[in-house]
Amino acid sequence: MHQCLRIPEVVRNICDCLAQSHLLSVALTSRTLLESALDSIWESIITFDPIIACLPADLWRKDEVEGPSGDSYTSLFLRRPIEDKDLTRYLTRYAGRIRDIGFTFQPGDRILALEGFQGLQLATRSRPGALSPNLKSFKWLSPTPLQELAGVDFSRQLSPYMSLFMGESVVSLSSGGQAGNPLHIAVIRSTIERLPRLKSLDVADSTEAPLKDYYLEQYTYMAHLQHLTMNSLSPEAVSRIALLPSLRSLRVFDNRSNEVHSAIQETLARGPRITGGFCSLRTIVVISYRPTSVITLLPSLPHTNIVESITCSHPTTSTEEWQEVVDVIGTYCNPGTLESLCIDGYGMGPIEREALDMKPHPEVKITALTKFKKLAKLKLCFEGGVQVRAEDIPAIRDAWPEMCSLDLLPTEGCRSRMPVINHTHVLEILKGCPNLNLLALRFDTTQLTDEEAEADCQFDLGTLCVGASPICSPSIVAKFIRSYFPELRILGVYYPGRLGDTATKGRPMMDKRWSAVVKELEL
Repeated sequence: MHQCLRIPEVVRNICDCLAQSHLLSVALTSRTLLESALDSIWESIITFDPIIACLPADLWRKDEVEGPSGDSYTSLFLRRPIEDKDLTRYLTRYAGRIRDIGFTFQPGDRILALEGFQGLQLATRSRPGALSPNLKSFKWLSPTPLQELAGVDFSRQLSPYMSLFMGESVVSLSSGGQAGNPLHIAVIRSTIERLPRLKSLDVADSTEAPLKDYYLEQYTYMAHLQHLTMNSLSPEAVSRIALLPSLRSLRVFDNRSNEVHSAIQETLARGPRITGGFCSLRTIVVISYRPTSVITLLPSLPHTNIVESITCSHPTTSTEEWQEVVDVIGTYCNPGTLESLCIDGYGMGPIEREALDMKPHPEVKITALTKFKKLAKLKLCFEGGVQVRAEDIPAIRDAWPEMCSLDLLPTEGCRSRMPVINHTHVLEILKGCPNLNLLALRFDTTQLTDEEAEADCQFDLGTLCVGASPICSPSIVAKFIRSYFPELRILGVYYPGRLGDTATKGRPMMDKRWSAVVKELEL
């Protein structure tokens, strides 16, 4: 054997690069490779099979069970009590190697019946983390497939046995979103209390109730928590999580109904700003139908906040609410730290064709964002969009010298609205933002002439998305793009409502012309 294989770090790096299917063969090659290969094999598990395989076969009585969905799985019932010697091989050889558990449950899988979990709990003296004492990351079974396959009673009674796997070494916990299960909620609450080094917590579920009803009181125990994923934000919840000293990222999935959002928006009080709160917060992500949570959160940021990234997705938000979100960001975020802002209205609901009599949507003004000189990524995509005017170009060019990605495409086709900027304004933006790699913007190419298509300078743009930009001459536009953007790899010509390349008859001429540009550029 080569001498380098006697170095544990080298062997471990080799094992980390191998597919799971090859690791067993490596483990059986020699004693030198055995331990590192076993570490890699057992580092992450997603089913109960590895644990079951290490226990004596005569422990179990196997029953094929058909669940409510009609699919079957194998349930293991006890034939006899579990004794200490039954667990010796697993506990001494394998349990300590497990670092990550992300349990899933599919048709045909094996799983212990509740009495099997009870037997393991008795055999381990109910010691938390007994089956994986060095575990770092734990994700519990997702409730919907579990209920569909094994039934409601089984899924509601399974949560207390999470403690078999979670000891004090756990730093990341995802609860699987067990909405409406009081027993599961109680388990998570008690678990949080005994995890002193918890750094990541995901307790978002599909309920409309805010997080305060479940786990809010436990925040005093989470001094080391860095990443939190949760439900909708209430002012009370904001006041509590603001005191988490190590919180770096906050993800909010606001599942409240449209009616609830409207009621809250009418009564939302801008309370006193929290002094000294959110001292470590850098990343904010809010996914919701309406911007209630983000408007509740941002006014609570201290003046000295260090937020670097904000992502908001609100598909059904009105223009007035979009404007409020932009203004709140401009008022309460720190111009010295904000580097990425993504406000996205894509997503939910059918795409409607343009009506015969179109009334243009009001435009969102982005003047409040020009103070953020460190912005490197800006995406403002929603119905109506941001109508960039010629007089806005100097402000854009001067405001964002470090911009790498600028996306101002609306979420609708806007085929009937003529953009008020043309190719010359696009070149002005690129001259002021030399680091731009992605530009997504509607502009008028119909004024472009064959002479103007000859470049007097070149830009390193990698992606150009034009949406529903007007076009007359594909050949001239292709020449313009080839001359000014020689490094271009992607030309995005699609937009919501576009008929697509499979349609021939009835396709708008604009679509055909942009398709011809893509074909000529061979992108």
